[in-house]
Amino acid sequence: LYYWITIPAYRLFNVSEATARLGPALCALITALAIFWLGSRLWSREAGFISSAILLTSLGFIGFGRSASTDMPFACCLTVFCAPLYGFGEPSQRKPSRTRLKNAGRTTGTLLAYLFLGLAVLAKGPVALILATGILLSVWFLDERGGRRKWLVIPGILVASAVSIPWFWLAFRQNGFAFFPTFFFNHNFARYISGIPH
Repeated sequence: LYYWITIPAYRLFNVSEATARLGPALCALITALAIFWLGSRLWSREAGFISSAILLTSLGFIGFGRSASTDMPFACCLTVFCAPLYGFGEPSQRKPSRTRLKNAGRTTGTLLAYLFLGLAVLAKGPVALILATGILLSVWFLDERGGRRKWLVIPGILVASAVSIPWFWLAFRQNGFAFFPTFFFNHNFARYISGIPH
């Protein structure tokens, strides 16, 4: 995903260190906007602003937001996946959904969120699925409002699969069976349990 984001920047602004960092910087901005939206929906605009300001002034976020790497596109896609599921899943008491149109918009927003889960898989591999599952299970069990959310899991998984699986299929066709152990074991699993450099 990082390369797909960066190639248009190269074509528009030529190859340089700045254009290599442009995609992750835009992803950082989108991440902050998603946090602002979620905070505003759940509490208030002030809460959304403070939340996004804290994020934008965090050293790690600043560092990854200006680095030419896969980390910020991954964080962006995972955040944009989680925020609508939390924000749409439980209508706020101040603004209850009263019309079919709003319900349809909530359903569309939830399904679009899964598109970003598919992009998160393309950004950094199956770790996106592991983190997304852990985050949603934590919300499900620990949030005091409990499991009253409509997360549309089955249709959502189909959307995420439609986004991510074609690339894996094309990579398999190009590289053969060697692709699977190299990508899934060496570049994903082994890096988390050994000293293989990232």
